[in-house]
Amino acid sequence: MTYSTHQQNPWQQGVVAPGRPAPPWLRPQGGPWGQPPPPAFPAAGAYGGHQEVRRPGTILAATIMAYVGAGPLMLFGAVILIGSLNESFVEGFAGAAGLGASPLADQRMLLLGMGGGSLLLGLAVTVLALFAQQGRQWAHITLTVVGGLYTVVSLASVGNGSPQSILGATYVGVAVMLLWIGGAGARYRSRRARR
Repeated sequence: MTYSTHQQNPWQQGVVAPGRPAPPWLRPQGGPWGQPPPPAFPAAGAYGGHQEVRRPGTILAATIMAYVGAGPLMLFGAVILIGSLNESFVEGFAGAAGLGASPLADQRMLLLGMGGGSLLLGLAVTVLALFAQQGRQWAHITLTVVGGLYTVVSLASVGNGSPQSILGATYVGVAVMLLWIGGAGARYRSRRARR
C-alpha cells in the first residue's frame, strides 16, 4: 500500500499530520521556525584572548602557612599589649630582657611598641595572604618582601644566640618559595592580564 503526498500520513517523511507540530527534522534550519539563530557566546578567553589560570596548590599552601604563622604573631602582640597595662608584668618582662635599670615608662613604651608592631605585622600578613590567595600580584610581591625581610632578620639573630630562629626562618622561607613555584607566576600573570 502506497500513500500519495495528498494524504496526511505522519509516518511518511515530509508530511505533517494536521494539528501536530512538525518533527525536528522537518523544521527549517537556523532558529525555531525559520527565525535567525541566536548569537553564540564567545569561547572562554575570547575577550582579549586571555584565559585565567587555575590557582595552583602551592599558592594555597603558602597562604595557609602565612595564616598559621600570623596567628601566633597576633596572639603575642595582643598578650604584650594587654600585659603592658599591668605594672608587675612590665617589670618582670624588663627584668627578663635585662632592662631593669630603665624607667618604668620607657619599659612600658617598649612593650607597647613591641606588642603593637607584632599585632599589626600579623594583621598585615593575614590581609596580604588573603589578597595573594585571590591572585593579586601586588600582594604576592609584598608578602614575598615581608617574608624575605623576616628570614634575613631571623638568620641574623642566630648569630646573636637565638638558634630557635632557624625554625622560623625556615618556615617563612618555605612559604615564600611556595609563592613562586608550581605555576604561581602564570596564575598571577593571567589575573593581571584579565583586568
